[in-house]
Amino acid sequence: MIDRFVIFFVSESEYSKLQKACPHDFPFTYEQFVQRVEDGIREVPESVTIVKTDVNVAEFLTWCADAKVKPDNITRAKYALWLDHKNSLQFMFEDLNFPQPPDVTDEELERCRASSDYCPVLFEWYKYVGLITNFFASIRIDSPALRPIPTQQYHVLVGLLNRCARLMFANVVLSHEGLFGETTAIVDRCIFESAVKLQWLCHTGTDEGFARFMAEGLKTEVEFKDNIEAFIADRGGASLLIEKRLLASINHAIADSGFSEDQIRQSPKLSNLADLVRDLGHHRVVYVIGQKIGSHHVHGTWPSLRMHYLQERENGLLGPRDHDCQTHVNQYVFIPRVVLHALIAFSEFIYSDAEDAGAMKHFVESVTEDIKRLNTEVVGTDFELATDL
Repeated sequence: MIDRFVIFFVSESEYSKLQKACPHDFPFTYEQFVQRVEDGIREVPESVTIVKTDVNVAEFLTWCADAKVKPDNITRAKYALWLDHKNSLQFMFEDLNFPQPPDVTDEELERCRASSDYCPVLFEWYKYVGLITNFFASIRIDSPALRPIPTQQYHVLVGLLNRCARLMFANVVLSHEGLFGETTAIVDRCIFESAVKLQWLCHTGTDEGFARFMAEGLKTEVEFKDNIEAFIADRGGASLLIEKRLLASINHAIADSGFSEDQIRQSPKLSNLADLVRDLGHHRVVYVIGQKIGSHHVHGTWPSLRMHYLQERENGLLGPRDHDCQTHVNQYVFIPRVVLHALIAFSEFIYSDAEDAGAMKHFVESVTEDIKRLNTEVVGTDFELATDL
Protein backbone atom coordinates (compact mmCIF):
# COMPACT_ATOMS: atom_id res chain seq x y z
CA MET A 1 0.00 0.00 0.00
CA ILE A 2 1.29 3.49 -0.91
CA ASP A 3 1.67 5.71 2.18
CA ARG A 4 3.52 8.62 0.59
CA PHE A 5 2.69 10.46 -2.64
CA VAL A 6 5.36 12.78 -4.09
CA ILE A 7 4.37 15.51 -6.56
CA PHE A 8 6.61 17.33 -9.04
CA PHE A 9 5.85 21.01 -8.36
CA VAL A 10 7.33 24.34 -9.46
CA SER A 11 6.93 27.94 -8.34
CA GLU A 12 5.44 30.57 -10.61
CA SER A 13 8.89 31.96 -11.43
CA GLU A 14 10.04 28.47 -12.54
CA TYR A 15 6.90 27.61 -14.51
CA SER A 16 7.89 29.43 -17.70
CA LYS A 17 11.16 27.47 -17.76
CA LEU A 18 9.21 24.23 -17.40
CA GLN A 19 6.90 25.27 -20.25
CA LYS A 20 9.91 25.98 -22.44
CA ALA A 21 11.42 22.58 -21.66
CA CYS A 22 8.12 20.66 -22.05
CA PRO A 23 5.88 22.86 -24.24
CA HIS A 24 3.40 20.12 -25.14
CA ASP A 25 2.86 19.03 -21.54
CA PHE A 26 2.10 22.47 -20.09
CA PRO A 27 0.05 24.57 -22.54
CA PHE A 28 -2.02 26.08 -19.69
CA THR A 29 -1.41 29.01 -17.31
CA TYR A 30 0.33 28.69 -13.95
CA GLU A 31 -3.01 29.13 -12.15
CA GLN A 32 -4.42 26.23 -14.16
CA PHE A 33 -1.32 24.16 -13.39
CA VAL A 34 -1.77 24.71 -9.64
CA GLN A 35 -5.47 23.87 -9.89
CA ARG A 36 -4.72 20.59 -11.68
CA VAL A 37 -2.26 19.67 -8.93
CA GLU A 38 -4.83 20.47 -6.22
CA ASP A 39 -7.48 18.45 -8.04
CA GLY A 40 -5.13 15.49 -8.15
CA ILE A 41 -4.36 15.78 -4.44
CA ARG A 42 -8.07 15.63 -3.56
CA GLU A 43 -8.27 12.23 -5.24
CA VAL A 44 -5.56 10.77 -2.99
CA PRO A 45 -6.80 8.90 0.13
CA GLU A 46 -6.43 10.79 3.41
CA SER A 47 -4.20 8.04 4.80
CA VAL A 48 -1.51 8.91 2.23
CA THR A 49 1.03 11.65 2.99
CA ILE A 50 1.22 14.26 0.20
CA VAL A 51 4.57 15.86 -0.54
CA LYS A 52 4.90 18.69 -3.05
CA THR A 53 8.54 18.78 -4.11
CA ASP A 54 9.59 22.25 -5.26
CA VAL A 55 11.80 21.78 -8.31
CA ASN A 56 14.49 24.01 -9.74
CA VAL A 57 13.95 23.48 -13.47
CA ALA A 58 17.58 24.13 -14.46
CA GLU A 59 18.77 21.49 -11.97
CA PHE A 60 16.08 19.09 -13.22
CA LEU A 61 17.18 19.53 -16.84
CA THR A 62 20.82 18.98 -15.87
CA TRP A 63 19.77 15.79 -14.09
CA CYS A 64 17.94 14.67 -17.25
CA ALA A 65 20.99 15.43 -19.41
CA ASP A 66 23.28 13.48 -17.09
CA ALA A 67 20.87 10.52 -17.10
CA LYS A 68 20.34 10.87 -20.89
CA VAL A 69 16.54 10.91 -20.54
CA LYS A 70 13.81 13.19 -21.87
CA PRO A 71 12.04 15.49 -19.35
CA ASP A 72 8.72 13.72 -19.86
CA ASN A 73 6.03 12.83 -17.33
CA ILE A 74 7.67 9.59 -16.16
CA THR A 75 11.05 11.30 -15.76
CA ARG A 76 9.45 14.14 -13.79
CA ALA A 77 7.89 11.62 -11.42
CA LYS A 78 11.21 9.82 -10.96
CA TYR A 79 13.02 13.10 -10.34
CA ALA A 80 10.45 14.15 -7.73
CA LEU A 81 10.99 10.85 -5.89
CA TRP A 82 14.77 11.20 -6.13
CA LEU A 83 14.68 14.78 -4.86
CA ASP A 84 12.31 13.89 -2.02
CA HIS A 85 14.62 11.06 -0.95
CA LYS A 86 17.63 13.37 -1.10
CA ASN A 87 15.85 16.01 1.00
CA SER A 88 14.77 13.37 3.53
CA LEU A 89 18.37 12.25 3.90
CA GLN A 90 19.45 15.85 4.39
CA PHE A 91 16.96 16.32 7.23
CA MET A 92 18.10 13.07 8.81
CA PHE A 93 21.74 14.10 8.65
CA GLU A 94 20.95 17.56 10.06
CA ASP A 95 19.58 15.79 13.15
CA LEU A 96 22.90 13.94 13.37
CA ASN A 97 24.90 17.18 13.04
CA PHE A 98 26.03 15.86 9.69
CA PRO A 99 28.24 18.26 7.66
CA GLN A 100 26.18 20.30 5.24
CA PRO A 101 27.17 20.51 1.55
CA PRO A 102 28.73 23.64 0.05
CA ASP A 103 26.30 26.50 -0.52
CA VAL A 104 27.45 27.50 -3.99
CA THR A 105 25.55 30.50 -5.35
CA ASP A 106 24.53 31.04 -8.97
CA GLU A 107 26.83 34.07 -9.05
CA GLU A 108 29.82 31.93 -8.03
CA LEU A 109 29.01 29.39 -10.73
CA GLU A 110 28.69 32.13 -13.33
CA ARG A 111 32.14 33.44 -12.37
CA CYS A 112 33.53 29.92 -12.86
CA ARG A 113 31.88 29.68 -16.27
CA ALA A 114 33.12 33.10 -17.32
CA SER A 115 36.71 32.32 -16.31
CA SER A 116 36.58 28.60 -17.24
CA ASP A 117 38.08 27.99 -13.79
CA TYR A 118 35.97 25.67 -11.63
CA CYS A 119 38.67 25.12 -9.00
CA PRO A 120 37.08 27.48 -6.41
CA VAL A 121 33.80 25.52 -6.42
CA LEU A 122 35.26 22.02 -6.74
CA PHE A 123 37.73 22.88 -3.96
CA GLU A 124 34.70 23.31 -1.66
CA TRP A 125 33.37 19.89 -2.68
CA TYR A 126 36.80 18.30 -2.13
CA LYS A 127 36.79 19.79 1.36
CA TYR A 128 33.24 18.57 1.96
CA VAL A 129 34.12 14.98 1.04
CA GLY A 130 36.95 15.19 3.58
CA LEU A 131 34.43 16.34 6.21
CA ILE A 132 31.93 13.56 5.59
CA THR A 133 34.78 11.01 5.52
CA ASN A 134 35.76 12.24 8.96
CA PHE A 135 32.12 11.83 10.04
CA PHE A 136 32.01 8.22 8.81
CA ALA A 137 35.28 7.52 10.62
CA SER A 138 33.62 8.70 13.84
CA ILE A 139 30.86 6.04 13.76
CA ARG A 140 31.29 4.07 16.98
CA ILE A 141 31.61 0.31 17.04
CA ASP A 142 29.04 0.12 19.88
CA SER A 143 26.37 1.87 17.78
CA PRO A 144 23.17 -0.27 17.79
CA ALA A 145 22.94 0.19 14.01
CA LEU A 146 26.17 -1.73 13.40
CA ARG A 147 26.48 -5.47 12.96
CA PRO A 148 29.00 -7.34 15.14
CA ILE A 149 32.44 -6.52 13.74
CA PRO A 150 35.78 -7.88 15.00
CA THR A 151 37.49 -5.06 16.88
CA GLN A 152 40.69 -5.14 14.84
CA GLN A 153 38.74 -4.99 11.58
CA TYR A 154 36.88 -1.94 12.84
CA HIS A 155 40.20 -0.36 13.85
CA VAL A 156 41.68 -0.96 10.39
CA LEU A 157 38.70 0.55 8.55
CA VAL A 158 38.35 3.57 10.82
CA GLY A 159 42.09 4.16 10.61
CA LEU A 160 41.99 4.10 6.80
CA LEU A 161 38.99 6.45 6.73
CA ASN A 162 40.63 8.87 9.14
CA ARG A 163 43.83 8.75 7.08
CA CYS A 164 41.87 9.68 3.94
CA ALA A 165 40.08 12.51 5.75
CA ARG A 166 43.20 13.99 7.33
CA LEU A 167 45.22 13.81 4.13
CA MET A 168 42.36 15.54 2.30
CA PHE A 169 42.39 18.26 4.99
CA ALA A 170 46.14 18.61 4.48
CA ASN A 171 45.56 19.16 0.76
CA VAL A 172 42.88 21.72 1.56
CA VAL A 173 45.44 23.71 3.56
CA LEU A 174 48.11 23.31 0.87
CA SER A 175 45.91 24.20 -2.10
CA HIS A 176 43.58 26.86 -0.69
CA GLU A 177 45.39 29.47 -2.77
CA GLY A 178 45.67 27.15 -5.77
CA LEU A 179 49.38 26.32 -5.42
CA PHE A 180 51.48 23.35 -4.20
CA GLY A 181 50.26 21.22 -7.11
CA GLU A 182 53.44 19.13 -6.94
CA THR A 183 52.74 18.32 -3.26
CA THR A 184 48.98 17.78 -3.41
CA ALA A 185 49.56 15.23 -6.19
CA ILE A 186 51.80 13.23 -3.83
CA VAL A 187 49.20 13.33 -1.06
CA ASP A 188 46.39 12.38 -3.45
CA ARG A 189 48.36 9.28 -4.47
CA CYS A 190 48.44 8.24 -0.79
CA ILE A 191 44.69 8.84 -0.43
CA PHE A 192 43.99 6.77 -3.54
CA GLU A 193 45.86 3.74 -2.19
CA SER A 194 44.16 3.87 1.21
CA ALA A 195 40.69 4.28 -0.31
CA VAL A 196 41.20 1.33 -2.68
CA LYS A 197 42.46 -0.91 0.13
CA LEU A 198 39.48 0.05 2.28
CA GLN A 199 37.10 -0.81 -0.56
CA TRP A 200 38.82 -4.13 -1.12
CA LEU A 201 38.75 -5.09 2.56
CA CYS A 202 35.03 -4.33 2.76
CA HIS A 203 34.39 -6.05 -0.58
CA THR A 204 36.09 -9.30 0.44
CA GLY A 205 35.03 -9.04 4.06
CA THR A 206 37.22 -11.97 5.11
CA ASP A 207 39.31 -12.43 8.23
CA GLU A 208 42.20 -13.48 5.99
CA GLY A 209 42.07 -10.24 4.02
CA PHE A 210 42.29 -8.10 7.14
CA ALA A 211 45.02 -10.35 8.60
CA ARG A 212 47.14 -10.04 5.44
CA PHE A 213 46.70 -6.26 5.44
CA MET A 214 47.90 -5.95 9.05
CA ALA A 215 50.69 -8.49 8.73
CA GLU A 216 52.10 -6.89 5.60
CA GLY A 217 52.77 -3.64 7.43
CA LEU A 218 54.28 -5.47 10.39
CA LYS A 219 56.73 -7.45 8.20
CA THR A 220 58.86 -4.29 8.03
CA GLU A 221 58.87 -4.03 11.82
CA VAL A 222 59.94 -7.66 12.14
CA GLU A 223 62.74 -7.17 9.61
CA PHE A 224 63.92 -4.06 11.45
CA LYS A 225 63.90 -6.02 14.71
CA ASP A 226 66.01 -8.76 13.09
CA ASN A 227 68.54 -6.12 11.97
CA ILE A 228 68.78 -4.57 15.43
CA GLU A 229 69.18 -7.95 17.14
CA ALA A 230 71.92 -8.86 14.63
CA PHE A 231 73.81 -5.65 15.48
CA ILE A 232 73.52 -6.49 19.19
CA ALA A 233 74.75 -10.04 18.58
CA ASP A 234 77.78 -8.68 16.67
CA ARG A 235 78.70 -6.72 19.81
CA GLY A 236 78.52 -9.83 21.96
CA GLY A 237 75.08 -8.92 23.38
CA ALA A 238 75.75 -5.26 24.22
CA SER A 239 72.79 -2.99 23.35
CA LEU A 240 72.73 0.71 22.61
CA LEU A 241 70.15 2.74 24.51
CA ILE A 242 68.40 3.67 21.28
CA GLU A 243 68.23 -0.01 20.32
CA LYS A 244 66.48 -0.82 23.59
CA ARG A 245 63.90 1.88 22.92
CA LEU A 246 63.40 0.73 19.33
CA LEU A 247 62.96 -2.91 20.32
CA ALA A 248 60.45 -1.97 23.00
CA SER A 249 58.48 0.07 20.45
CA ILE A 250 58.52 -2.74 17.86
CA ASN A 251 57.52 -5.37 20.43
CA HIS A 252 54.62 -3.17 21.52
CA ALA A 253 53.43 -2.76 17.90
CA ILE A 254 53.54 -6.54 17.36
CA ALA A 255 51.75 -7.33 20.64
CA ASP A 256 49.10 -4.67 19.91
CA SER A 257 48.30 -6.32 16.56
CA GLY A 258 47.35 -9.63 18.13
CA PHE A 259 49.74 -11.53 15.84
CA SER A 260 52.86 -13.45 16.76
CA GLU A 261 56.14 -12.89 14.92
CA ASP A 262 55.81 -16.30 13.28
CA GLN A 263 52.31 -15.46 12.03
CA ILE A 264 53.59 -12.20 10.57
CA ARG A 265 56.53 -13.89 8.84
CA GLN A 266 54.34 -16.63 7.38
CA SER A 267 51.45 -14.44 6.27
CA PRO A 268 51.09 -14.21 2.45
CA LYS A 269 51.63 -10.78 0.95
CA LEU A 270 48.61 -8.65 0.19
CA SER A 271 47.81 -8.54 -3.52
CA ASN A 272 49.31 -5.59 -5.37
CA LEU A 273 47.11 -2.56 -5.94
CA ALA A 274 46.52 -3.38 -9.61
CA ASP A 275 44.98 -6.71 -8.56
CA LEU A 276 42.89 -5.02 -5.85
CA VAL A 277 41.52 -2.56 -8.41
CA ARG A 278 40.74 -5.46 -10.75
CA ASP A 279 39.04 -7.43 -7.96
CA LEU A 280 36.77 -4.43 -7.33
CA GLY A 281 35.61 -4.59 -10.95
CA HIS A 282 37.32 -1.40 -12.12
CA HIS A 283 39.14 -1.00 -15.43
CA ARG A 284 42.94 -1.03 -15.20
CA VAL A 285 42.99 2.61 -16.31
CA VAL A 286 41.79 3.50 -12.78
CA TYR A 287 44.99 1.93 -11.44
CA VAL A 288 47.13 3.61 -14.09
CA ILE A 289 45.71 7.06 -13.30
CA GLY A 290 45.51 6.78 -9.54
CA GLN A 291 48.59 4.72 -8.75
CA LYS A 292 51.10 4.67 -11.61
CA ILE A 293 50.74 8.29 -12.72
CA GLY A 294 50.45 9.26 -9.06
CA SER A 295 53.74 7.45 -8.43
CA HIS A 296 55.50 9.88 -10.78
CA HIS A 297 55.02 12.55 -8.12
CA VAL A 298 56.00 10.27 -5.22
CA HIS A 299 59.23 8.98 -6.79
CA GLY A 300 60.30 12.00 -8.82
CA THR A 301 60.36 10.32 -12.23
CA TRP A 302 61.29 12.28 -15.34
CA PRO A 303 57.67 13.18 -16.23
CA SER A 304 57.25 14.61 -12.71
CA LEU A 305 60.51 16.54 -12.84
CA ARG A 306 59.61 18.00 -16.22
CA MET A 307 56.09 18.92 -15.15
CA HIS A 308 56.67 20.41 -11.71
CA TYR A 309 60.35 21.11 -11.13
CA LEU A 310 61.93 22.25 -14.42
CA GLN A 311 61.17 25.00 -16.91
CA GLU A 312 62.79 26.10 -20.13
CA ARG A 313 65.22 29.03 -20.04
CA GLU A 314 65.89 31.56 -22.78
CA ASN A 315 69.00 29.65 -23.83
CA GLY A 316 66.92 26.52 -24.44
CA LEU A 317 68.25 24.71 -21.36
CA LEU A 318 66.09 23.62 -18.46
CA GLY A 319 66.39 25.18 -15.02
CA PRO A 320 64.55 25.10 -11.70
CA ARG A 321 60.87 25.97 -11.97
CA ASP A 322 59.51 28.64 -9.65
CA HIS A 323 56.93 28.00 -6.92
CA ASP A 324 53.93 28.32 -9.24
CA CYS A 325 52.57 24.76 -9.61
CA GLN A 326 48.81 24.86 -9.41
CA THR A 327 46.65 22.05 -8.06
CA HIS A 328 44.87 20.70 -11.14
CA VAL A 329 41.08 20.86 -11.27
CA ASN A 330 40.90 17.11 -11.96
CA GLN A 331 42.39 16.42 -8.52
CA TYR A 332 39.30 17.97 -6.95
CA VAL A 333 37.13 15.44 -8.82
CA PHE A 334 39.01 12.15 -9.09
CA ILE A 335 40.09 11.66 -5.48
CA PRO A 336 36.73 12.64 -3.91
CA ARG A 337 34.97 10.13 -6.17
CA VAL A 338 37.38 7.35 -5.17
CA VAL A 339 36.88 8.18 -1.50
CA LEU A 340 33.10 8.30 -1.94
CA HIS A 341 33.22 4.77 -3.38
CA ALA A 342 35.07 3.75 -0.21
CA LEU A 343 32.36 5.31 1.98
CA ILE A 344 29.70 3.23 0.22
CA ALA A 345 31.74 0.05 0.71
CA PHE A 346 32.24 0.93 4.38
CA SER A 347 28.50 1.55 4.89
CA GLU A 348 27.53 -1.73 3.27
CA PHE A 349 30.08 -3.57 5.42
CA ILE A 350 29.26 -2.17 8.87
CA TYR A 351 25.47 -1.70 9.00
CA SER A 352 23.29 -4.58 10.12
CA ASP A 353 20.15 -3.20 8.45
CA ALA A 354 20.13 -2.98 4.65
CA GLU A 355 17.93 0.14 4.88
CA ASP A 356 20.52 1.98 6.98
CA ALA A 357 23.27 1.00 4.55
CA GLY A 358 21.02 1.99 1.65
CA ALA A 359 20.31 5.42 3.16
CA MET A 360 24.02 6.11 3.51
CA LYS A 361 24.65 4.80 0.01
CA HIS A 362 21.96 7.04 -1.50
CA PHE A 363 23.39 10.03 0.33
CA VAL A 364 26.93 9.35 -0.89
CA GLU A 365 25.66 8.79 -4.42
CA SER A 366 23.86 12.15 -4.31
CA VAL A 367 27.16 13.84 -3.40
CA THR A 368 28.84 11.97 -6.26
CA GLU A 369 26.14 13.20 -8.67
CA ASP A 370 26.62 16.81 -7.54
CA ILE A 371 30.35 16.56 -8.25
CA LYS A 372 29.74 14.80 -11.58
CA ARG A 373 27.37 17.55 -12.70
CA LEU A 374 30.00 20.19 -12.04
CA ASN A 375 32.63 18.10 -13.77
CA THR A 376 30.38 17.85 -16.83
CA GLU A 377 30.84 21.60 -17.23
CA VAL A 378 34.59 21.32 -16.65
CA VAL A 379 35.21 18.70 -19.34
CA GLY A 380 32.96 20.40 -21.90
CA THR A 381 33.38 18.59 -25.22
CA ASP A 382 36.40 16.52 -24.14
CA PHE A 383 34.51 13.24 -24.51
CA GLU A 384 33.12 13.94 -27.94
CA LEU A 385 34.74 12.19 -30.90
CA ALA A 386 37.53 14.22 -32.45
CA THR A 387 37.20 15.22 -36.09
CA ASP A 388 40.00 15.93 -38.54
CA LEU A 389 40.01 19.56 -39.63
